[in-house]
Amino acid sequence: MIITSISCSDKELPDFCPDEPICFLSIFPNPTESDATLSFKSDKQFQDTVKIYHVNGQLEWFGLVEVEVGLNEEKLLLTELNSGIYLIELGHLSEEYSTRLIKN
Repeated sequence: MIITSISCSDKELPDFCPDEPICFLSIFPNPTESDATLSFKSDKQFQDTVKIYHVNGQLEWFGLVEVEVGLNEEKLLLTELNSGIYLIELGHLSEEYSTRLIKN
């Protein structure tokens, strides 16, 4: 699996994340058959982890992303994952942010 950074531009979201390093976490398209884009906003620059868990709790994939100030969109190539429900987790220090993804 590969993560590629797509863009870092502002859409119509507030200029900052109130009291959080990451906010507005979403994934699209959802459900998906192959690839998906993890989208979130940050008011800081840092390196972060992305983990993909199957709904049964098994870790399916782990990787690093470079978080930039503003809107971040990371493309997740999910062709190797079986159909099912997955938890996409973005972790920063002791904080974890997650969203659910359905793979057809």
